[in-house]
Amino acid sequence: MKGGLIFSLNKKINEGRLRKRYFRDFPVFNFRFSFTLLFLLIQSAVFSQSWKNYLFTEEIKEKYAEDSSIANVQQLILEAMNTGNYELSLQFYDKIFPKPSLSAYNDSLLSSGSFSREEAKTAFLALTDQHRVTLLSDAYFFPAPRYFLKSSLPELWKQGYRYLGLEGLYVDSLEGTKLLTDSLGFYMPEKNYRELVQTALDLGFVIFSYDDLNAPSWDERLERQVQKAETFLSKHTEGKILFFCNTYHLDEHQDDSLITSIASLLCHKSGIDPLTVNQSFVTGRSDKNLESSLIREIQYPVCLKKDGEIFGGLDSLKRTDMIIFQPEWKTIVASAARQADNFTIPHKRIIDYPVFLMAFQKEPFEKGGFPFILKEVKSKEDNTSFYLPKGEYTFLFLYKDRELFHTLNVVKTK
Repeated sequence: MKGGLIFSLNKKINEGRLRKRYFRDFPVFNFRFSFTLLFLLIQSAVFSQSWKNYLFTEEIKEKYAEDSSIANVQQLILEAMNTGNYELSLQFYDKIFPKPSLSAYNDSLLSSGSFSREEAKTAFLALTDQHRVTLLSDAYFFPAPRYFLKSSLPELWKQGYRYLGLEGLYVDSLEGTKLLTDSLGFYMPEKNYRELVQTALDLGFVIFSYDDLNAPSWDERLERQVQKAETFLSKHTEGKILFFCNTYHLDEHQDDSLITSIASLLCHKSGIDPLTVNQSFVTGRSDKNLESSLIREIQYPVCLKKDGEIFGGLDSLKRTDMIIFQPEWKTIVASAARQADNFTIPHKRIIDYPVFLMAFQKEPFEKGGFPFILKEVKSKEDNTSFYLPKGEYTFLFLYKDRELFHTLNVVKTK
């Protein structure tokens, strides 16, 4: 129905019957756009409903009030990351680590004129070109490391990198994967992680798991990660390899009789000198009293240099070859090129608050994939505009009552 909307709801009450007053209370309207719109009734059995697992901000806070243990807070950090609520994820991270990452002296030292600052990506790629294996750290509570690696993948491919090792995957390899779903790994719902994976697949990288999620303890899991990395390296002697890993695996200086990091494995057993790069030495924080002044000052990822040498750590035993300092996430977002918003969901079409507005492309919607757009709208004052490229989409409106949801089909013609 071009230029108009037909509205329907799915409200399961009393064995799945629809509460008809929602149809009375919700107005039908007509207006013209450069796309075709149609609201449809959702049938529960037709497609995956994994999107029901997304948690609203107030739900995450309620779960924290019920259980503030470290294990639960770490899970809530992931839940906040999955909906793009990065400020909330940092707030929870600050609860786990309520101290500054650096002493006042070291913070002052790194921010002083003793070090020069250089654009990190250029320096990083100059080093990766000289190595066969690179280990680059991730941060589960902060999206910037994933964003940085994604932006570097095209150049890494040109340098001969062909393999990307990830942790947190439920499968041994993503080779041949056509659609990313949450059945592939527990970090997959986070947008920047997913975009990193998709970019790597599009370029032709072989993405493999060096993880073992069945390990009975964290220490055992680390040891099994090293074992799986060793097995993969022994079978793939051509093509450069990149590990996206926990900072623990960057340590080259472990005793060779007790090797529990991938870097020490490479140095002591494989005879390979890896490039080790730490992206989470210090990061943005929610509490500015905990944040390094260096992080607040920089506008793009930087590395530090002194006497021509790249800064790799503060202690006498240099732990990594390079440390990348990422600016605050809001700074990264503000500096990233983005298209102007060209589509708006009117607030009068929203039944209740909060609501998740999700725009799916056809295959992800039908086969349990992820939304192209995911936005939590908490009140009538929140912005509901998006940039929507040309194409066909299904907008899904999901409310706190998970049995109340409806869709809007959009054909964007220009």
